[in-house]
Amino acid sequence: MSSNNLVLTGDTHRRILLARLDAQIETPFKREFAFDPLTEICNNRQVLMVAALTIAQAYITAGHPQVGKGRADGCATDSSEGHFA
Repeated sequence: MSSNNLVLTGDTHRRILLARLDAQIETPFKREFAFDPLTEICNNRQVLMVAALTIAQAYITAGHPQVGKGRADGCATDSSEGHFA
């Protein structure tokens, strides 16, 4: 799912992961890769799932820390903003 000006309602915030991806090109859907991304994902599904679940577990273990609004360089800013825990 992608959205502009997304508004979360009810307990939706507990069921999603907000992420900002920037391909740094005008038309990211036209990118070409030297490999087949779908094949790579299928061939490495277990490793990728373990990595994703490790990130989620670390967040939970850390006590659901507040997350600030992101910046273009990927660094968090003011932790008083953007708390979705």
